[in-house]
Amino acid sequence: ISKIVDIKLIDSVEQMLKIASEKLDRQFDRKVYFGLSLHLQGSIERMSRGIKIHHPKLNSIRMQYRDEFITAMEIIKIIETNFNVQASLDEIGYITMFLAAGKDEFNELLEIKVGVLVIMHGKNT
Repeated sequence: ISKIVDIKLIDSVEQMLKIASEKLDRQFDRKVYFGLSLHLQGSIERMSRGIKIHHPKLNSIRMQYRDEFITAMEIIKIIETNFNVQASLDEIGYITMFLAAGKDEFNELLEIKVGVLVIMHGKNT
């Protein structure tokens, strides 16, 4: 992943997930580590440019995954400090989803709603 994501960000994500593991008493797999790293790379760029994002399910995420949301509010400070950006509550909502990924009920929800869409375009398709 260091070929795609800045090493400073990789170190930050490792710190974040270590704290989250301790607070939530849960281990996060490599998918969460890679996914969060890639997500935050784009998020840091957006935040530094002042581009806002919107999380359409922020309130339900905050209520359903309260512990993960509180933890996300704490660990985002690592990114804010290391990259001199300010994260919105919407961004914290997205991070909460990564932290909730280890919970069985979250994984069951994803299994129900995940689908594949293949779109092709161009002259040779």
